[in-house]
Amino acid sequence: MVESTGGLGIERHSTLFNDVHSVLHNVTQDLARLRLIAQANDRARRQEIEAVLQKVEDESREHREELNKARFDFDDFVHSRVSTIVERMEEISKAEQKDEVAKKQKLWLLKEELAKMKESCVQVANRWQNMEQRILNRPSTLQTCLQLEEAGKKEKNQYDKEVAEKKRAMSTTPSSRPPGSPVTR
Repeated sequence: MVESTGGLGIERHSTLFNDVHSVLHNVTQDLARLRLIAQANDRARRQEIEAVLQKVEDESREHREELNKARFDFDDFVHSRVSTIVERMEEISKAEQKDEVAKKQKLWLLKEELAKMKESCVQVANRWQNMEQRILNRPSTLQTCLQLEEAGKKEKNQYDKEVAEKKRAMSTTPSSRPPGSPVTR
């Protein structure tokens, strides 16, 4: 199409810059699309991090509840054993007035009961130590979050490299157009 410019007799070709404009338009659209993808990926990473933080918080809460329950169970266990021993001791003191053989038998039963209690206490203490070791060996919430953040940064850097490579490829071959872009003449 040829246009006349104000009666000066100078004609211009109106489609002179159409190829450049279409390439610039396509690059602008690609950048906008890539920006939207990057924002969506960032939102997804944030949601993943929030989900992990919530999970860690839930696990911490559950762990505290389990620890408190174990503590209460242990207290109940000790109190029940102590009350049993006290009752046995009272029975023994009453039995002192009776014959010596019955007294020896009850002392022997008490000794067995004390040995069982001592063994139970040792088992509880061992389990308690095992639980403390698991707690100490568990990575902290901060470490987990830092690891997730570092992974997100690596993915973002990889994505930025890919975008830069695409830009570089597009800038080195200006006459070629991206696949699927419209042909303008």
